[in-house]
Amino acid sequence: MSGILSHGQRGLVITTPENELWVLDTSDYDPELIGKTVIAEGVIAGYDRLTLDWIGEANH
Repeated sequence: MSGILSHGQRGLVITTPENELWVLDTSDYDPELIGKTVIAEGVIAGYDRLTLDWIGEANH
């Protein structure tokens, strides 16, 4: 999935272009990615949660 990475009330989140909010389960990420458009890969673990395998900045 892709979207803007930010900190939310429930932790690290991605907001997609469709305004969906996904909470990321991870403790390993680059803080410089906050506020940028990213691509995240992982396993959906609930209604709005992604157990993160990888995250990186999206190339435009």
